[in-house]
Amino acid sequence: MKLGLFFLTILFSLSASASFLEYRDESFRPEDLKNKKWLFNLGVGYIDYPTSLPEFKGAHTTVPEEEKVGVYGADLGVGREFSLIGALSTSIRIGAFYNKGNENNNGKASEDVDVDLANVRTDHLIYGAQASASLNYLFETKYFNIQPFLEFGMGQGKTEIEKEYTFDGVQPDNSDAESYLAEMEEDFDFVKTSVGVNFISRTGIISFIKATKMSASYNEREVAGEVNGSSLDSVQDEFDEATDIYSGTIGMGFFF
Repeated sequence: MKLGLFFLTILFSLSASASFLEYRDESFRPEDLKNKKWLFNLGVGYIDYPTSLPEFKGAHTTVPEEEKVGVYGADLGVGREFSLIGALSTSIRIGAFYNKGNENNNGKASEDVDVDLANVRTDHLIYGAQASASLNYLFETKYFNIQPFLEFGMGQGKTEIEKEYTFDGVQPDNSDAESYLAEMEEDFDFVKTSVGVNFISRTGIISFIKATKMSASYNEREVAGEVNGSSLDSVQDEFDEATDIYSGTIGMGFFF
């Protein structure tokens, strides 16, 4: 459902961007844009992030050992473009990303009784910094330019995930009550590859879309919490392999 909403947003954004980029100041000179080499961009992203919380199976919820969660967030960057040969150029950027999500589900006693017996809350926070370089090729049209690009980057990130489940039980002595709380923090390094397209107006306004594959190598994973009174505390600092993480971003920016 979240992926469907994200791609629907992309379609509407591209339609709006096409109309927006058609605007052109008649007093503008094409050489003015060629003199603008610094760039800034701000995007809205969706990341499909794999989580590894302690496994749990309760009466009203199940926490698998591995699952993926979709989280929306912001992505910003600043950099400079350098001309190479003809329409070929390269861009160097530094940037950061911040993705945050929250899910809260309540379980009713029954359809006719408005009493919450169970509650599941999940908070996701994924953020980091990166440096990247891209190879671009510019196609000029009458109203705006189209610039496909291939981008390579690397950086560091951090994840904070908290999941809490409580079930009050239905027995008078609460003997069937359940509780689960896991707070996980991860530190990771990553390399990434992105493909995308910039739509650039004659005045330097940018609208863009890109898809990214990130290969994350985790340095440490720390879990704190408890399940039905038993501790879940653990620290993991050895990992067998990198994890692939996929994301999509749409946004706008400008040359200056």
